[in-house]
Amino acid sequence: MDDVTSTSCKVTWEPPKFDGGSPITGYHVERRQTDSSRWVKATKSLVTDLTFKVTDLIEGMEYEFRVFAENKVGPGPPSVPTSPPTLAKEPYGEDFTLTLSDMLQNKFSCVQVCNFMA
Repeated sequence: MDDVTSTSCKVTWEPPKFDGGSPITGYHVERRQTDSSRWVKATKSLVTDLTFKVTDLIEGMEYEFRVFAENKVGPGPPSVPTSPPTLAKEPYGEDFTLTLSDMLQNKFSCVQVCNFMA
């Protein structure tokens, strides 16, 4: 998972090794809260890229994600769920404050500061 926040994250996957003899036309993404057995569609329509931003996550909840490839025959079996689960939270916490003193004392690298400010 990439770009995890309190309400969204980016799911990325690889195409299946076998397409059933027909080219892949797109993908479906599902999510599941780890305290539930119910999978919920995260995509309303086929996704043609190998990445998708899942939104409407609930802060503090842990999620698993899985992907289905689809071709003209229909959807294939789901991927193995992501592991470990993803916690929906802000990357630095809500009260993250970077002070000049922190920067001068080398508590944060330039990359961390630049990523936070982006």
